[in-house]
Order: sequence, then structure tokens, then C-alpha cells
Amino acid sequence: MSGILDGLYAGKIVPEELIRPRDPEYSSINKKIVAMMGACRTKFSEEDFKLVEDMLDLLAESNSMESKASFSQGFKLGGLIMLEVLAAKEEFVGE
Repeated sequence: MSGILDGLYAGKIVPEELIRPRDPEYSSINKKIVAMMGACRTKFSEEDFKLVEDMLDLLAESNSMESKASFSQGFKLGGLIMLEVLAAKEEFVGE
């Protein structure tokens, strides 16, 4: 039996790799970030640029933690919604 749980267990489904914002501005914003990093690389000293890179790495780590917490909360909320829906099935099935 091959399903979602098997895929998660086997590492074939990696939710964080599947997340791509659908907002049309996403690509544009990332291009601006790359351009700004290039400008910073040429204008800043090597030491200053390293400081900016380190800060951005920490920011990415922080954002990743927030995304993980958001995913977890959303998944739990979805589960609770399903429990509520299943608990109310008698209203429709007449059991």
C-alpha cells in the first residue's frame, strides 16, 4: 500500500520542498533581492558584506522556524476540523 504516510516516511514527500508562493510578485521580489545583494557586494567591504550575509542567514533560519510552526498549526487545525465534521455525520446519515 503506497499512500501519503508511506511517502512521508520514505522521504518521497517533503512538504517544505513543495511550497512555492503563487503570488505573481514572488519572482520579482527575489530578482530584486539578488540585485540588491550584488550591489551590496560591490559597495560594502568584505567584512561588512559577510555581516549582511550572516544576518540574512539568521533571518532565513527564523523564517523557516515560523513556516514550520505555521505548517504544524495548520495541520492540527485541519485535523480538528475533520474531527468536528466526522462527529457531526449522524446529522446527515441518520445513525
